Amino acid sequence: MGRTSIRTGQLISTFGPGSLMVDRYGTSLIICGLDHWFKQEPDTDGNVSPASKPDEFRFSEWRLEEALQTDFFMKPPDFRIPNRLTGGAEQKPNVNLHIPALRFPSYFVCNRQGCRTLRKAEFHIGRPPKCSEHDTYSRLNQVRFISICPKGHINDFPWRELLGCTKGEECGRMTLHEQGSSDLASIRVKCECGRSESLSGVTNFDRDENGVIHSTLSEKIRKAMNSDSAGQCSGRRLWHGPGSIDPEPCGEDIIATFPNATNVYYSKTRTSVFVPKPIAESGETDQIR
Repeated sequence: MGRTSIRTGQLISTFGPGSLMVDRYGTSLIICGLDHWFKQEPDTDGNVSPASKPDEFRFSEWRLEEALQTDFFMKPPDFRIPNRLTGGAEQKPNVNLHIPALRFPSYFVCNRQGCRTLRKAEFHIGRPPKCSEHDTYSRLNQVRFISICPKGHINDFPWRELLGCTKGEECGRMTLHEQGSSDLASIRVKCECGRSESLSGVTNFDRDENGVIHSTLSEKIRKAMNSDSAGQCSGRRLWHGPGSIDPEPCGEDIIATFPNATNVYYSKTRTSVFVPKPIAESGETDQIR
C-alpha cells in the first residue's frame, strides 16, 4: 500500500526493510522484509503474482558473498507500467512490481472533537478505516506514538496495557484527548471502564550499570497491571507481516517514541570494491601483470 516514489539509494540506507516512511498522502508505512519483494501488488481478490523474470535483478559480487555468507544479491525492482495497447502480447517483463509496505502504526483516533475514539485497524487493508461510533464522516488520523526496544523490535503503542485493562476490548471503547500543549502530560487516554492515564514521561528511559534499559513506560504498565512481568517487549517484527513469523523471545523494557524519530531505524551497510576474478590464465593476463 502507499503511493510514493523511493530512490534506490534510499532503499539501501534510509528506507530499508523495517524502516518507517510517510507517503505523499501522509500515511505512515513500514517497509516489508525482502521475502515479500519481487511480487506484484495484490489484486481485488487478494491474489499475489510473483515477478515474471526475477533473475533479471540478480547479480553477484564474490567478495561480499564470501563476507556475508550468501549465494547472490538482488537489485531493488524498478516500477514498470504495462503496455495497455498491446494487451498480453509483447509485454516487457516484471511489470507492476512495488516495494511492499504495511500501514503502521495501526491505531487511529477519530478527528471529531466530540468522539476522539481510539481504534485499531488491520495493517494490510488498503482502504482508509472509518469510525463506527457515528454515521457522519470523520477522518481517522494515525496516532503519533509507537513502541520500540533495544533489540530492534517494533510494535504499536500499548494503550490497553498502559490503562491496565486486562480484558482487552471487553473493557470498552478507548478515547484519546489532547489539550493542545506540547507536553506529553497534556495527552490522556481514557477507557469506558473508568480508567484514565496521561502519557507523561513515556519516552523517558535510563540505563543501569550493566547497560540494561529501564523505561518509564514499562514502569507505568507494571504499576497499572500490578505485575512485575508486564511492560516487556513482545518481540514482534512487523516488517515480516502481521502474523507471518512468530515473535522472538525478548523481555526488554519498551520505549515510546515517534514514527519519524531518528532512533527508530539504523541501516546496516557493507561495502566492497569490485575486483573481478580472472576466468582463466592467458597471455593477456600475463602481459598486464
